[in-house]
Amino acid sequence: MSSGTLNAATSDTGGGRAFRPGPRWAFGAAVVAAVVAAIIVVMMTSGGGHPAPASAAKATAYGKLPSWLPKYKVAPTKFELATPAKPILSEEQGFTVHAVMPSGAADITAVGPAIPAYVSRYVQDGVWQSSHAAPGTFIVSVTNVKGSIPLSAGAFSILTNSGQIVHTNVSVKGGGALPAAIHAGQSINLKVTGGVYEGSGSIRWAPNGAKVLVGWIYQLELD
Repeated sequence: MSSGTLNAATSDTGGGRAFRPGPRWAFGAAVVAAVVAAIIVVMMTSGGGHPAPASAAKATAYGKLPSWLPKYKVAPTKFELATPAKPILSEEQGFTVHAVMPSGAADITAVGPAIPAYVSRYVQDGVWQSSHAAPGTFIVSVTNVKGSIPLSAGAFSILTNSGQIVHTNVSVKGGGALPAAIHAGQSINLKVTGGVYEGSGSIRWAPNGAKVLVGWIYQLELD
């Protein structure tokens, strides 16, 4: 019978295996711990079985479009065609017309009119007479020339809403003399200036005489 005193267990009392690890048990536990640690390291370095970042990036990368999708093609820009037999007289300013003449062809565009800032200021101040023509400037571009395109100051004019024909001044934008013609591979920007009135009108080009080949409609508000 126990006297109630707790004696330390030793190998002599038979407590070596029951109360403290023996040498063989300690070695086995160390081996198991090493194996578990190795497994944890492998799982951490392999992402726990998940795809590596490089594989994930590859999986989310965009591929080619499916072959069954319809192919999208951009249609080439088609300009209005002006010929002596079929002139274009009411194109909007800012739009290009492909003009064809006996001597050649070209794309021609008229933009404007631009008016000085003081005109709008005078209108707002109430000192501008509506019967006065404002100095307007158009920029006319001639590009994509084939053959030869005649140029002359007299080829341009302005037609007012009331039917009045206004003669214009023509110069080369940026300076220089106005050539009599431009040829294949050349292009030119012209400044065409003349009096314009509030409301609608048109700037016209008649390269081969009195008959107008192209006319651009504009709308002007002076305020």
